Amino acid sequence: MNKKIKQLLVLVFLSLLLCLPYFVFAASSTPSGDSGVIGKMRAVAEPSYEAVTSDSLLTYAGEFIAIILGMLGIIFVGLMIYAGLKWMMSAGDADDIKKAKATIRMAIIGLIVTVSAYALWKFIADYLL
Repeated sequence: MNKKIKQLLVLVFLSLLLCLPYFVFAASSTPSGDSGVIGKMRAVAEPSYEAVTSDSLLTYAGEFIAIILGMLGIIFVGLMIYAGLKWMMSAGDADDIKKAKATIRMAIIGLIVTVSAYALWKFIADYLL
């Protein structure tokens, strides 16, 4: 295939991909909000919102854990970027590559521990409390 035709097809595909959100939000809702996609979404969301707004120790603990997990996720991404840059800038030095691999390995282990802790907390919160 000609190079210009490939470029044109890629451009058309990317343009359609960028226009996709407009088709998703094209659903209309009635002013009352009882029917249509938006009304159904509101009906699903309201009970869960009311449950979260209750002032209980479990709610505060869940918010605290969500904040900590968010910070740990940011730290994980930062470590992965740092290790990737270190690996790319190593210029073939075996020691720098070994340090970068170790950093990536430790970051992944930390992510596994964090996700496991979240799963344990979710199990305790849902089934035992």
